[in-house]
Amino acid sequence: MSGLPTRLVIIVLVAFPGLAFQIHTETQAHAARRQLMRDEGPRMPLLSRSGQQRIVEGADQVSSVIANASAVRATVPLLANLPKERTRYTYAAPAARQDDHLSEPT
Repeated sequence: MSGLPTRLVIIVLVAFPGLAFQIHTETQAHAARRQLMRDEGPRMPLLSRSGQQRIVEGADQVSSVIANASAVRATVPLLANLPKERTRYTYAAPAARQDDHLSEPT
């Protein structure tokens, strides 16, 4: 038995175990990814929400600290009432240097 048909049969017999192994491996990986999505999927909105909450709290802190600077209160009327409304970070304002543009005029 020689010729093209014999060679094709040999190639198929040699390649079949590798192909079967690859199919089996990909099927297991797909099942593992699907299970991971089922397990981790419900947690993603909670993680996203907590990240957004930290961003909002950080922005609130920054705006409160900036609004507590007297130079800002004097020049930005919109922020003048913010320290009265939000006293949470009132004492977190950093001490400004005299040559700093946020320091109080002397």
